[in-house]
Amino acid sequence: MTAIPDEALLAASPSRAPGTELHWRHDGTRRSPILKNRSQGRYHRLSSGSAWIWLLCDGRRTVAAIAEHIAARGGPPDTAKITASLRRLAADGLVEGVAIHPPSHPAEDRGIAAACCRLLTWRVASARADAPLAWLYRHAGFLAFTRPVRVLLLALILLGLVAFVAMWQSQTDPFATLSGQWLWFLPVFFYGCTLLHEIGHAMATKHFGREVIGVGFGWFWIGPFFFVDTSDMWLAGRRERILVSLAGAISDLVMAGACMVVALVAPPPVSAMAFAMAATLYLIVLGNMSPLLEYDGYYALADLLDRPNLRPQSFSYLFGVLRRRPIPWRDLGRDRVASIYAIGSLVYMAFLLTMNVWFNHAFFSGLFQDTPGWWPGILAWGATIGLLMIFLAGLVGDIRIGDQRHRLGDHGADHLLERDREKRQRIGRAGERRIGLVPHERNVIVGEPEPHLAHMQIRHLNCTSISRTMPTV
Repeated sequence: MTAIPDEALLAASPSRAPGTELHWRHDGTRRSPILKNRSQGRYHRLSSGSAWIWLLCDGRRTVAAIAEHIAARGGPPDTAKITASLRRLAADGLVEGVAIHPPSHPAEDRGIAAACCRLLTWRVASARADAPLAWLYRHAGFLAFTRPVRVLLLALILLGLVAFVAMWQSQTDPFATLSGQWLWFLPVFFYGCTLLHEIGHAMATKHFGREVIGVGFGWFWIGPFFFVDTSDMWLAGRRERILVSLAGAISDLVMAGACMVVALVAPPPVSAMAFAMAATLYLIVLGNMSPLLEYDGYYALADLLDRPNLRPQSFSYLFGVLRRRPIPWRDLGRDRVASIYAIGSLVYMAFLLTMNVWFNHAFFSGLFQDTPGWWPGILAWGATIGLLMIFLAGLVGDIRIGDQRHRLGDHGADHLLERDREKRQRIGRAGERRIGLVPHERNVIVGEPEPHLAHMQIRHLNCTSISRTMPTV
């Protein structure tokens, strides 16, 4: 199938997709247009030129008229850039009335690797959480953001850290009095802390006046997780986004500090249990703050670098360089952030694979340790290697989309986005029936009136899809 030529596209009359809202995010002196698509629950960062084009898509102007309008107001009369921008906006479901027929390419969501990736990274969400979370913030959550409470929580965090280090370095074994009958409480405590961790993200989101898109649970590579969808924070500034990303870890540190206070004043059995809880929380904080998987630390780093799709972009860049022959090693230095992140993430995944092999082999060996014969050892290694292959295949599937988009170029990316849009629309329709989503049949422009766009210059015409969930290890 061949792509529709630009000449045929010039006669089309595109219109803005219903349920889309244009917001202007202010990061200091910098303004960034963000499109919020309520019907899909997705966010897209646009260049100023793409935002201008999107606003001109009223269903009456043709693409040729849009190009003339932009040229008459000082913009470059580059129809190729305008049509490319419209194709991308249409592929992301932000513009209607623009047909996209790029060349066909192999689908990225088929095969064993993609199936293993879906098996290891699935989630189930509900979109009915914002109203109860807003009620919780108004009646109790706001207290955590008052100055006296912030000072008290900071003191509790510091006290907990000092007490933990002191007890860990003491000559007495803090776990000596911990009996097995107390260990059953640790899983209950873990999931309770996970709930409070996610409430921390949600309360920070409500504090900055944004919407919690959804809450849910799932499986992410090495274990189950709970999450809150804080994608609406893309409409806030960088500082606010980083604080929301760190809110869960701050909640864990506060709970760990409270546990250490109990460990200092309680009798030995309770003290040992409280110390074990605090140690668990500190390990959770370290895991969640790792930026090499898409946990809290990753989103904080992406916000700090202002690269919302840091992980897929980094893999795309690295594999694009490594595919060339001979390999241009110097090109890795052109985007050092992407190269360092991709290589670091691969090393971290290799470490997780090693720990996965060690843990699974220990588990299966212990499961068959009382079974006589030679076959239990082979069975334990077979189960370990089988799980390792699933994990490896899932990792390959995770990085495959970014790799394909780098190889296929703009038309291939449009092809993948078109297929992804169709899949999201099918999922969205099912979600509307399941959880009662009601798309807004209107367009909203927030923060900047349309006439102010008349002086924009089309320097870059691009549209970046962005989303964020806050999972917990």
